[in-house]
Amino acid sequence: GPYELIVNVPARILSLPPAEPRLVDPVTLTCSALGTYPLTFTWRRGSTTVKLTADVFVSHDNLDIANVALADAGTYTCIVENRFGTASADTSITVTDVSDNLSFEAVADQLSQVVACTVEVELTTASSLMTIDYPFEKICAVRNASDFSLYFE
Repeated sequence: GPYELIVNVPARILSLPPAEPRLVDPVTLTCSALGTYPLTFTWRRGSTTVKLTADVFVSHDNLDIANVALADAGTYTCIVENRFGTASADTSITVTDVSDNLSFEAVADQLSQVVACTVEVELTTASSLMTIDYPFEKICAVRNASDFSLYFE
């Protein structure tokens, strides 16, 4: 009679590229894997499973962060499993702070491109406090214009 050959392939990761988003940009890590289905994906950061929040969600091989914060930088691990094996790979998220080495005008310009938000810039001088509003939707405040530290609310 006819024979059926069933080949079972252990889970294996093909690629997991690093990401270098700018502050408050969205970012997706994609863990490309193969193996006999079903495949189960687990995302870890350090020794703990990535915590899902309003901004952080996982769908199988993708880890999505809607608004990257400086705290999101670091090493992430994708673990893929099936009945025949387990594989894991590490990758990194490096967050670029748009305030680095930029003039005040450039910060405002970068922010206006990166986020839909209201940028409130407070320039404190000895004699006065000046607030400049940019008409975007969310509130992003740049306080302490001397070093262009960014605070996102």
